[in-house]
Amino acid sequence: MTKVSQSDRVAKMLVESRTGVCGTDFLRAYVPRYGARIHELRREGWVIVKSKCDRHVHESTQWVFEVVDR
Repeated sequence: MTKVSQSDRVAKMLVESRTGVCGTDFLRAYVPRYGARIHELRREGWVIVKSKCDRHVHESTQWVFEVVDR
């Protein structure tokens, strides 16, 4: 059995999403430090933009992350 890293999980979610990934989606996928993983991907050259999430009702500001280029 191969263990998938959180970085790999975040990258896969971003690549497979056509409309971006909400922070709560990362939390549901058991990636509590998704912000750090996104930071790592950006350092590798990925262009990831964020915008406020308007898909769900949140108690606080949540962001949607989308890959523009990698």
